[in-house]
Amino acid sequence: MIDKMVYKGLDSIVPARIENNAIWVDGEDGMKRIDGGFVPRQYKKHVYLSYKGLCCVTRPEFIRNEEILGDNIGVYKIDNPYSCLEIRTEDDLDQPDVLLSKIRAGWQKRSIDLQLNPGISMDR
Repeated sequence: MIDKMVYKGLDSIVPARIENNAIWVDGEDGMKRIDGGFVPRQYKKHVYLSYKGLCCVTRPEFIRNEEILGDNIGVYKIDNPYSCLEIRTEDDLDQPDVLLSKIRAGWQKRSIDLQLNPGISMDR
């Protein structure tokens, strides 16, 4: 992250993941959608969710001025879904288990479907 920040001349860099789901903001005029709308993913502009609590690299001058981030911000794309898990309570510790069990169940169902119907593709 430091190398990317220095190389690109950024003030700060935060880890972020691309969000493809609808993003809504609750404003004075009601709910407003702020992502690209109902457009195929390959045509949408990327919307990033940052996780500055995970990590944040910023130049010292901003810290000295009691700011966390400068104006010229970059993102370091994270792809690992476990990097984004937020553990605040003891119940939150079950999140990885629930996520993994759902993934395993989906793959097991696909495997059974494939055995019963060999013409089914694994790329659903």
